[in-house]
Amino acid sequence: MALYIVLHLLTAGAAMICDLKSRRIPNLLVLSAALTGAAAHGLDGGAYGIFRSLEGCLVPVLLIPLFRFRMMGAGDIKLLMSLGAIVGYPGIVCLLFWSFMIGAVCALLIMIFVTGVRERIRYFLGYMYRYLRTGQIRPYRIPGKRPENFPFAVPVFAASIVYMITAPKISF
Repeated sequence: MALYIVLHLLTAGAAMICDLKSRRIPNLLVLSAALTGAAAHGLDGGAYGIFRSLEGCLVPVLLIPLFRFRMMGAGDIKLLMSLGAIVGYPGIVCLLFWSFMIGAVCALLIMIFVTGVRERIRYFLGYMYRYLRTGQIRPYRIPGKRPENFPFAVPVFAASIVYMITAPKISF
């Protein structure tokens, strides 16, 4: 149990620091975390443990449409896949829930206090209108270091802490 907690928080914390500094999450970090998580599950639960780890790793693949629309970075999805390998299934579903809830609160606070709700709603509706009219997928993000382009690894790290506090004991 302690290994999973340490691995999970170290991975999420290191990814957050990298994402804040360079807006990138290293492949080596997520790959080594995923392999270590799968190995730990294999030691604990044999083939069944590895299967649970693989299930957890594959759930974030459902987020690829968000990457396609450039609403989420590939590094964020890879980070969630590696954390899925650590927490397994259904743990990754809880982690995704908390990540998106905390991310939504962050986005709402940024809209209220920094960018303006009306401006963001107008931007989103214009984006969807252009997509529906032309069928072209363009990056959703406004270029540059704008406050609404905050690194998603921050809410993922916060969600990791919430998950560790609220999740039932990991067992096979």
